[in-house]
Amino acid sequence: FLIIPPVEAAFGTAPVAEETTVTVADLERAAVEKKLGRKLKFKERIALSIVRGKAKRQARKKRKPRTAGPTDGFAIASLVCGILGFFTGITAILAIIFGIVALGNIERDPQYLRGRGMAIAGIVLGGVVLLLLLVLVAISAATFGLFG
Repeated sequence: FLIIPPVEAAFGTAPVAEETTVTVADLERAAVEKKLGRKLKFKERIALSIVRGKAKRQARKKRKPRTAGPTDGFAIASLVCGILGFFTGITAILAIIFGIVALGNIERDPQYLRGRGMAIAGIVLGGVVLLLLLVLVAISAATFGLFG
């Protein structure tokens, strides 16, 4: 449950009288529009979406302890792509991208998601593979006289 000011106060249509407890179901667009008696503007829909996301994360944090959370899929993909990068080369770029995305997801919801170590390992492996590829290209170019 999320403790926020009343919905009318969040959108600037009424003064804040007191804080109330709002459930995730209360933050559905249709429920808010019905309570306000009008359609939400674009910026209000964006703000509602952000508040609803925070409410969902807070509800998950209360439901599940740290050890019960799943490993982020992007972290697993980052590690796998980093390892495959030694064989294919091109997946090293994907390992770095997936690792950065996974770290962002884990930082946003650290009580629920795990896999920070895998994400960092994927980024490091991807970086090592890219560095090795650059060194290999430079040596090949120097050997065959491509630099003049």
